[in-house]
Amino acid sequence: AREFQNLGLKRVAILDVDYHHGDGTQGIFWSDPTVLTCSIHMDPRYDYPHYSGFKEENVLVDGIYSNLNIPLPPKTVWSLTAEKDYHAEKDEDAEKDKDAEKDKDAE
Repeated sequence: AREFQNLGLKRVAILDVDYHHGDGTQGIFWSDPTVLTCSIHMDPRYDYPHYSGFKEENVLVDGIYSNLNIPLPPKTVWSLTAEKDYHAEKDEDAEKDKDAEKDKDAE
């Protein structure tokens, strides 16, 4: 962010999108209104790090966001591939359940 500001940008945004909250980045730029840190991640009430990344940590400095957390609920699908894998896994589980029922009935 600082490198871009050194090139003349007045306001910079850092977007962190992954499963865990970007707590280090949040800590560095917490009260700096020239850098917006935005983290999209799993809700920390349900998974690590449990101590940061809550939506209540959104910070306004002089009416401008410097920190924005967007925690996602459990079972959020992160990509189209993940969604296909999730449904394929569910289909496999359903097939296994059917096979187990058939085996049970055959006994």
